[in-house]
Amino acid sequence: MGVPVTFFATVVENTYIAKETRETTFLLSDSDELGVPENSDFFKSGQFFNVVIEDSSVMRAYSIASSPKILPEFKLCVKVLYKDSGEKGLGSGFIDGLEKGQRVKFSGPFGHFGRKFPAKKCIMVATGTGIAPMKAIIDEVSEDDFPTTTTLVFGVREEEYAFYRENFEALEKKHRNFSFFLYISRPEQDTVFSEQVKKGRVTEFFTPLSPEFFLDTEIIICGNPAMVKEVRKILKNEKSVDKKNICVEAY
Repeated sequence: MGVPVTFFATVVENTYIAKETRETTFLLSDSDELGVPENSDFFKSGQFFNVVIEDSSVMRAYSIASSPKILPEFKLCVKVLYKDSGEKGLGSGFIDGLEKGQRVKFSGPFGHFGRKFPAKKCIMVATGTGIAPMKAIIDEVSEDDFPTTTTLVFGVREEEYAFYRENFEALEKKHRNFSFFLYISRPEQDTVFSEQVKKGRVTEFFTPLSPEFFLDTEIIICGNPAMVKEVRKILKNEKSVDKKNICVEAY
């Protein structure tokens, strides 16, 4: 994994994958100069890039939503945010308006989020677009048939925001070492619940688990700050999980 650099990438596709949520695919424009061939380690799953907003010096940080194994392409997953005035946020509005063929300036990679040490089990907890770095990590380890028993716990307000759900459900069917749980806090009346799809918040996943369950387990958490804080509190105070076994990123 190299040091952060400034580079350009071209928009390949910019599609809605959920309400007000974009998945944007980019192709590295400077891959030859950067020495970034396919399957390189230009970035690590879990890291982020800074996007330079066109015609300004303003930058916004977005987690990479794809494995480095698909380079020279990479993906971002961005929720379009709105100000009280109804105007789109500067960064997400810029991403929302990108068109195929448009050239975008980046810097990076940055960050240390992700798997830190080999453990028998890994629990990944995400809300909203906090799923982006989780998807990158999962895409990468799935190619090795999940050598670590991995559980993904994904929380959304409404079912329509459960982007990548089909991907994760397909992986669960294919790999015995991968489990996927979806928590919906504001479900519609016609939502179908099951052992994998539940009403509530991601914190409820931890309620029935004993402290012994978390032995030799790594927990990585990404999403809104309130959720991250609450899950960390549960793990520390109720499950006796050592803080060195927890990796978090809040935004």
